[in-house]
Amino acid sequence: MKHIVWIFIGVYFVSLNAHASSSSFITRASFVAMDMNYMEYYEGLPLDSEESELSEMIGFDAGISYLFAKNSSSYAAINANLMMLRGKTTYRGSLIGSGDPIGTIVDKNKHSIMDVDLNYAQHYKMDRVVEFQYGLGIGYRLWRRELSISQIEEYKWFSLRPMVGAKFALDKGVNIGLGFEYQYGIYPLMQEPTLGEFKLGAADIIEITLPVEYKYNNSLSLLFEYIYQEQTIKKSNMLNGYIEPDSTAKNQYLKLGLAFKF
Repeated sequence: MKHIVWIFIGVYFVSLNAHASSSSFITRASFVAMDMNYMEYYEGLPLDSEESELSEMIGFDAGISYLFAKNSSSYAAINANLMMLRGKTTYRGSLIGSGDPIGTIVDKNKHSIMDVDLNYAQHYKMDRVVEFQYGLGIGYRLWRRELSISQIEEYKWFSLRPMVGAKFALDKGVNIGLGFEYQYGIYPLMQEPTLGEFKLGAADIIEITLPVEYKYNNSLSLLFEYIYQEQTIKKSNMLNGYIEPDSTAKNQYLKLGLAFKF
């Protein structure tokens, strides 16, 4: 993973020197709201769930893009992004080992999520209307789940993130897009302070994005983005008589922000 990071850094500085005359930067900042729908399973049967409304999980998204190697039909970009969220979900479960159905215990849990992404993308302009892109990124995700004062679970993993997408230019400065990204988790872990460190079987995410951009002028744009994620975590090894079970999450995000090109 360290080698991949250094490759990206090397590409960045080489491109900076080679294409300085035709390069540009774009900075982005957005308000983010998240809808979480999380479910844990044991041997295919539901154990518990966590759900939130868009108003309950909120945060920000900030990023910067370096555009270079520009010509009439293509350009390249290096993109860095940070998203942070915090809020509460409604937990529905039951006492461990009781055999009671889900919903016997209902509570509010605290959550925080940090997601970091660095990627390289190649863009091709088919004409004045259609633009295609593909790329590869690396990322890191940290999800802190506070079930109680004494039970705090931290899920964390690096990921490889191939992606493809398209953008369509409409009238009056409006662009709409469609993107697909697969996040393959590398060495995923769940840490619990009392029980220790669990090695998860897998932690992968499929993500679909629908961005909309309104170009106010050549420098400033208004941004809106809808994101749908399906996260799959496979059960862990057994540790001190416990395992982290299989789980799925269907998350939705709404982003509203600004982009500035210079």
